[in-house]
Amino acid sequence: MQKTTLAQAAAHYANFKNMTPLPAMAEASASVDEKYQRYQAALTETYPVPG
Repeated sequence: MQKTTLAQAAAHYANFKNMTPLPAMAEASASVDEKYQRYQAALTETYPVPG
């Protein structure tokens, strides 16, 4: 389940990053980017993906 959650989050984040942010949304976009990076790092540490 955790692997699926990480994969889903990664797919949604990739879609988000492929959009060009509106100038008025640049700060919010940067905030989402920062929070996703922390979320992904925390989940990867908690649930390492086997190699």
